[in-house]
Amino acid sequence: MKTIRELTGSKEVKELATESNRRLGKEIVAYDRIEFEKDKPELLVARVKVPTGQTRTVTLEAEGETLSWHCTCGSASGKDDVFCKHAVAAAQKLEESEEVE
Repeated sequence: MKTIRELTGSKEVKELATESNRRLGKEIVAYDRIEFEKDKPELLVARVKVPTGQTRTVTLEAEGETLSWHCTCGSASGKDDVFCKHAVAAAQKLEESEEVE
């Protein structure tokens, strides 16, 4: 079974997300607008604050060798839908962090 970290590395995110969502996700990380609620090897739940003051909740889950995701923005839900900028930001923040608070 793979972990969330293994399924959301730079290479994997490049395959899952559009170029614009990768760019926007990096901007979110740069503004440090992400908080992790749950960080387990097989599950990550993150809250992403958007400029309007709203919060999006991103769930990334390892299911064996595959990744499933959901975001409350409505763009990302499932394996075949868009890996949105909020999911990209959560994945990048996880990759950059050694330890979650």
